[in-house]
Amino acid sequence: MKTVREKTESLTRATEVLDHRAHLLEMLYRVSRSAVDAPDSRAVIEQIGQLLVKGLALDRVLLYLVCEDGQSLRLARTFYHPRLDEDELPAAPAVEIPLQEGAGVTARCALSMQPENVTDPEQHDAINRELAKKIGINPFAVAPMAARGELLGVLGIDRKTELGVIGDDEFQLLI
Repeated sequence: MKTVREKTESLTRATEVLDHRAHLLEMLYRVSRSAVDAPDSRAVIEQIGQLLVKGLALDRVLLYLVCEDGQSLRLARTFYHPRLDEDELPAAPAVEIPLQEGAGVTARCALSMQPENVTDPEQHDAINRELAKKIGINPFAVAPMAARGELLGVLGIDRKTELGVIGDDEFQLLI
């Protein structure tokens, strides 16, 4: 009986891992379909934002776009998870991040074109404290959005600490 129980528990754990990976693969497929089926880039952005916030149980997805002058990023769209009470959601702050060294993790991501997962923002040395006051400080991840080698913006995701940091699978999906 002990052997049967151990095998059953092992099979249960393996099935949970496979279910999680299947969920992530389905999300990737849906993102790809949105890029093909959506009538324009705004519709693609809407679909991807909603898919990420719901599919990964995030608090927010933040979309920063490069400003016309190419010198800064502007917060263009915020997606909130439906579990959050709409009456308690803050108004989206006006955020502009200069594209220069020392302007924080999001700027560094844009300049280096490298994604970053920040699991402990309170202790992170590159956190832009002024920006954190505006948008809050949760564990988060950022990834550059580029087309043909040109930076379009940065996509950021976050979740309250009690819901868990952004895991490796989720981070890879964001990338």
